[in-house]
Amino acid sequence: MRSRWLASAAIVGLALAVPAAGQTSGRKTYLDKVINGKHMSETTARAAAQLAEFEQKKEPQCLQAASELLETIDLAKEKDAMKRLTLRRETLETWLALVALIDRNLDPNFNPQDVPSTGVAPPRVGNVSYPPGADPKLIADPQARARYEAALKQNKEKAENYRIQTWLKRFDESLSPKAERFVRMSYTTVPGDQREVNETVKKLIKNPQRASTLTRAAAPKQ
Repeated sequence: MRSRWLASAAIVGLALAVPAAGQTSGRKTYLDKVINGKHMSETTARAAAQLAEFEQKKEPQCLQAASELLETIDLAKEKDAMKRLTLRRETLETWLALVALIDRNLDPNFNPQDVPSTGVAPPRVGNVSYPPGADPKLIADPQARARYEAALKQNKEKAENYRIQTWLKRFDESLSPKAERFVRMSYTTVPGDQREVNETVKKLIKNPQRASTLTRAAAPKQ
């Protein structure tokens, strides 16, 4: 079944043109276009909406939801060859947009050993000291209270960043093979298919190592 529809997709795909690499709409990037643009497929549209929500809220579970939606797509169930090619392209773009967001938000300098404090100790004022996490309103000295509030805010931000970075790292390890598998299973070695993958990767993926891995997934096997 897969070989049959792939062969059909390859024939029709030779006649399809992919937008020029790097093409954007106005000031928007191609990533913006994928996330916020129109989709033929309801499933890719819902996945893209999850990516847009992640961009706004930085809640990693949105990426998980997008991945789960994309995994439900079965190209072979679309019997119309032209619609199947459109669905394939939209699914590829959305997978790569998901990967691109991971790359954009992963901090290469993140140190997992630099764990945030479980509690920030208030500054001692005179003979008075309070336990970690005490309400800043208890500190009468305005300067000491301001320093304590700043320390609390800094630690809260550090804890949130630590949560996001550790989650993204783990998620990336499980997600990358899924995106690569979609490319490998959905595209043939004919020039039209290769061009669609290569140009879509070029438009969306800025990480050179990631781009190489994804293009190799579709490349003819030596």
